[in-house]
Amino acid sequence: MENPYLEEFMASAPSSAVPPGMRKLTFDRYQLRQRLVATYAWAVPSREAIALLVRHGPLVEMGAGTGYWAWLIRQAGGDILAYDRYPPPDRRNRWHAGEEPWTEVLPGGARRLARHPDRTLFLCWPPEDEPMGMESLQAYMGSTVAFVGETRPGSPLVAALDRWEIIETMDIPQWEGITDRLFVLRRPPE
Repeated sequence: MENPYLEEFMASAPSSAVPPGMRKLTFDRYQLRQRLVATYAWAVPSREAIALLVRHGPLVEMGAGTGYWAWLIRQAGGDILAYDRYPPPDRRNRWHAGEEPWTEVLPGGARRLARHPDRTLFLCWPPEDEPMGMESLQAYMGSTVAFVGETRPGSPLVAALDRWEIIETMDIPQWEGITDRLFVLRRPPE
């Protein structure tokens, strides 16, 4: 599977005796991260993370941005529908404006999820300052959510996901100072 984001991330990773979780992002690494996030995605996918997502397919991704994770999932033989309110290169997309998508990303918001209760909802770093993540979780009628992000206290989405049962977790490559992981959660019985 081609994964140029992981390759660029690994090639640029600093060698240090300091454990990864304690390293700080230098200004140069911050600038590199901003460029790679715009081109690829907020989180760095690994082969193992993609395989886990494929096992939980079919998937529907909301807030897909450039569609990078969807592109990798499709390379791995997975079935995914990718949506973003403003798919790139749309200039209204504040994170990926002007970037070319890696695969087809359909225009649409959280209401589209009501059409896909048979698919696992995939959310990768939904913006904390926008309601998209919460709206997606509320509109989704299915039973499984895959979430990539940090679990910071005080996040309304994280608080909502705390009510779901974690069925799998996986470490993914992390930028210095970032504690994101992949979680697969099942809706609690009502």
